[in-house]
Amino acid sequence: MRASSLSLLFPIILFSTCIGVIDFPVNEVSYVVIYGQLTNLDEPQLIQVSRSSSRGKPPQPISGAQVELISSQGNFNAVEIKPGQYLIQGLTGGIPGQSYSLSVRVGSRTYRSQVETMPLSVGVDSAYHIFSDESVISSDGKRLVRLIYVHSKSTLPNSNNLFLRWEVEENYYFDLTDFPDPFNTPPPPCYASDRVNPQKINLINTAALTKNQIDQQLVTREIDFTFKSRHYFTVRQLSISANCHSYWARIRDVLANRGSPFDTPPATVIGNFTNPDDPAEKVLGDFEVANVSINRFFLVPGWIPFYLEPYCEYNPDKPFDKYPAICLDCSKLPNGSGEPPPWF
Repeated sequence: MRASSLSLLFPIILFSTCIGVIDFPVNEVSYVVIYGQLTNLDEPQLIQVSRSSSRGKPPQPISGAQVELISSQGNFNAVEIKPGQYLIQGLTGGIPGQSYSLSVRVGSRTYRSQVETMPLSVGVDSAYHIFSDESVISSDGKRLVRLIYVHSKSTLPNSNNLFLRWEVEENYYFDLTDFPDPFNTPPPPCYASDRVNPQKINLINTAALTKNQIDQQLVTREIDFTFKSRHYFTVRQLSISANCHSYWARIRDVLANRGSPFDTPPATVIGNFTNPDDPAEKVLGDFEVANVSINRFFLVPGWIPFYLEPYCEYNPDKPFDKYPAICLDCSKLPNGSGEPPPWF
């Protein structure tokens, strides 16, 4: 990354409320960043409001914003559930064919998105996986890496010109260290969720296709200790507007070209938000209204053709302070929680 750039960790809101991050450079100017995703699914509808920071620091959450969803179904307010993250109240999901926009007030400034209509159609995915072991060269020398590739065979509607995006989430149960005790008390449950390869942006405009079925590799994930219990992958296919598709294509271009002297200035990656009282103000982020279909599969350790090294297993010869922190406390695991997703 160039020294004259800084890193914006741009939040991508997921249906399980976990947040994946896309890391791309922005100019040394502080911008308001708003990202929201409204889907047709009965899931938390979340809005993230933050301000970009300098010198590679994460964006700073903006608390106290007034967030309102405006729709033909009525208007819905959002409540702040954690710093900078807002949950739309009273709405379990959007309706295909209906139109929505977002109003966000930060201090004395109000930001509004363009009106977005939820597409009527979305394709159907059939996800599958391929295992592979490959040699890679790093600063530590050559090593063998064990990988899982997540693919999807997608069947798309024949009569529609669709703008599609795919994202993949992982959810897994994590076994904390089970220390012996007189009552055989097991450790508390621990679950984790995360985006897989959030910087790999998978887009298709079906107008460019000659058939209604496609097969594509979506993401790659290294096999590690998180696969020692049941491990889920969820493929989400999002049918979005042409404008939103164009926004993600520009983000993809920035990610692909960063570090080049001919980079597109990231500050020009503007989504569908404006400040009506100050049209010259640049606002980052986007309000995405998506018709979503999901396909999910899981793995158990016995199905994985690789040896999984011990990680959190109890060893009577191992001092307590030698166990990794995540083996002792679920909150130390990135996106770790004692509560499973509703479908788990």
